[in-house]
Amino acid sequence: MTARIVALHNAVDVQEVGGKAAALGRLLRAKFPVPDGFLIPVSAFQDHINRAFARLAKDATPEERARAIRRTPISKDLQEQIRTGWSAYIQSKAAVRSSATVEDSAKASFAGQFYTKVNVTDVGVALKAIRHCWASLYSAHAVAYGNAHAAIGSSASMAVIVQQMIDPIYAGVAFTREPVTGREDIAVAEWVAGVGELLVSGKRLDGRVWLDQKGAIFRADYLRDEDVPHAQVWRQLARHLKRVVEVFGPAQDVEWAWADDKLYLLQVRPDTQSADRLDGERVPPPWVLPGRPLGGWTKRQLSLFDLWDEYNPPVAYPLEFFLYLAAIWQASLDMLDFGEGVPQIERVVVLYESVPIRIDPAARVKPPKRKFPRGKCYSDFERAMKRLPEQVHELEGRAGLLRKLPDEQLLELIEETAALYRNIQVTRLLKGMDIWIKGEEESKKKLRRILKPLGIDVDTAIEVFESGVDHETSRMNRALSDLAALAASKGKTKHWVRKLNEFLQRFGHFEFNGKLLCESKEVIEEQVERMIEAGAAGGIERDPQSRAESLLQEILLQLPEGKRREKLQHTVADLRHWIALRENSKMIPELPLPLLKRLQLDAGRRLVSRRVLQKREEVTLLTPPELRDAFHGEAVQKRLLKRRQQVIKWKSEHSSWLPPAFLGESCKADDPILYGVGGSPGVAKGPARIVHGPDQFGDVQKGDVVIARATNPVWTQLFSRIAAIVVENGSRLSHAAVVAREVGIPAVVAIPGLVAAIRDGERLRVNGTTGEVIRLDLQETGDA
Repeated sequence: MTARIVALHNAVDVQEVGGKAAALGRLLRAKFPVPDGFLIPVSAFQDHINRAFARLAKDATPEERARAIRRTPISKDLQEQIRTGWSAYIQSKAAVRSSATVEDSAKASFAGQFYTKVNVTDVGVALKAIRHCWASLYSAHAVAYGNAHAAIGSSASMAVIVQQMIDPIYAGVAFTREPVTGREDIAVAEWVAGVGELLVSGKRLDGRVWLDQKGAIFRADYLRDEDVPHAQVWRQLARHLKRVVEVFGPAQDVEWAWADDKLYLLQVRPDTQSADRLDGERVPPPWVLPGRPLGGWTKRQLSLFDLWDEYNPPVAYPLEFFLYLAAIWQASLDMLDFGEGVPQIERVVVLYESVPIRIDPAARVKPPKRKFPRGKCYSDFERAMKRLPEQVHELEGRAGLLRKLPDEQLLELIEETAALYRNIQVTRLLKGMDIWIKGEEESKKKLRRILKPLGIDVDTAIEVFESGVDHETSRMNRALSDLAALAASKGKTKHWVRKLNEFLQRFGHFEFNGKLLCESKEVIEEQVERMIEAGAAGGIERDPQSRAESLLQEILLQLPEGKRREKLQHTVADLRHWIALRENSKMIPELPLPLLKRLQLDAGRRLVSRRVLQKREEVTLLTPPELRDAFHGEAVQKRLLKRRQQVIKWKSEHSSWLPPAFLGESCKADDPILYGVGGSPGVAKGPARIVHGPDQFGDVQKGDVVIARATNPVWTQLFSRIAAIVVENGSRLSHAAVVAREVGIPAVVAIPGLVAAIRDGERLRVNGTTGEVIRLDLQETGDA
């Protein structure tokens, strides 16, 4: 008896309708928005191959079987049923899709492995497409994929779906569980404008978003700003994803499309990534950095980020990050959030696990519920200005002569000194920075309006008023100039050294020297030498306040008695007030640094004496737990320290903390570490094998790391024998990443310029969790 077609909403039994159709039928019965259609069941496939294989040898190859299926006409009875189904379910165009019994299972997705034909407008074309779907079960890449999963055998069969075609404005893929970190409260979606095949094949990615369960975006990467889905798309998607989890269970992979002001689900299958690999990933606490909003930064935002950079060294050492920098950076971000200048910033969540920094969007950061109160800001600042120097002095007294301090007390002092940065009186004061900058800008505008009618050089006048403000930065500059003048006239005597120590204790000055931590004294001495060479020793104006006051009095004489005079005096006073607040707040975080650096270096000295470290400065390459372990006799991995130092050197030569791919920059041939997006977790090493297409598959050896621009289902046959895959294009949801997660090998995607930068055969270490590709040959030869 000839098999009968089945309405898609009646698809239930996987062995008769295949995995994809069974999921779509379940969606339809649960009232999800799914394009309707019908299917040709597995029994029809069996009838067809019985006729197609009748004259084939028992040991026929897969290619011969596929050819026979394509050449054998569909039976007349089945053709008639298909025509009837077409009339009943297809309005204009259809998609003809596979639904194999091994497809979309919990163990193997077979994503993109089988034939699909879209925009089918004629039933005759549909009949041909159905035979091609059946034949694709025996394609070389599908067989290779099945062998890797032990999924294809004599029992594998296929149904075929004929489904109403929609013309999507946007199409994409969504995971109900964040695919790399395994967070089940975070959904991630990627999209392209038009049909989803562009995304799955890795040809194009227009953007990605991370959503909470209500559809709110807390991170978005807009790669094509001119065509971005609106908020309603994400709200509907989030609502459907929540219901998908309720119906199908956690960790689902969903294909979706937006058309006719409505979101459709086109496919649901289990996320086939191994849960035990996810659970093994340690997710450290996050700190956050503003991400690029839609349309780019405003001028005001850019000025604020320039200010934000003033609080950050060019690079961060692991020890310092965990001890205090995380608190300073968090406070800096709070300053941007609580201020009035950057309310619309999208967020990029950045994790720091020793080095380097990496983007990980799965950590949720809650926006502030209200703006920071100005009065509280002022009181916190004034309290910190008074209390912090006292706290530092008390810790310095306890430190005494460091060489006589027991190990445990040294470690405790390091922690207590660093804790000053985490004290709310220190970090919260930074939140007022935006208020002070805004006040400064408003004061300058008022001055321009007052001075312009007088015919005065307004810019010069404002510059004089600015330089005439007495604050910590101006005091530090004058003290440094005095140090240089003293060294130039009398040399670096004992008196000069005493003055240098007083300078360090007073201003807490410290700078990064581009290589490793060095003592503040060395840095200041270098600055003094440069000032002497440039003839700038003692050259800073001694009394800029008098010059500013004189100018103010000259201007006042040009104004009649009354409100205009009073307004000028008040405005100049306000300007001085805001500038003093801004500059003094910059100096506050520096006060504990000399003591903290001294404590760290003494810890390094002790570890060198015990042959744990080679140089005392290397102590900053340890995390706080590693530092304690080192004092308790645990060995330090020399290769780990070397790798961290390489990353720090690389970071110091770049202008941004963000990976080049995030900024749209291409990697370079001499970069020791390439940064992309982690597509499949895990770490693997192996020689690089650059592959441009299938004609080079034979060159790939077991254990190679494949380097490519993009992959498609034909490439699947490589995945069973390679150590990892790294692609220039693509995303976490494209073919390379999906198949790599299923097979269990690391994958990194989205590294612009990858193929041109990598040398064939060089040794690589691929971290599919962090998105790092470490070039081991460059690291060991020191070329980087």
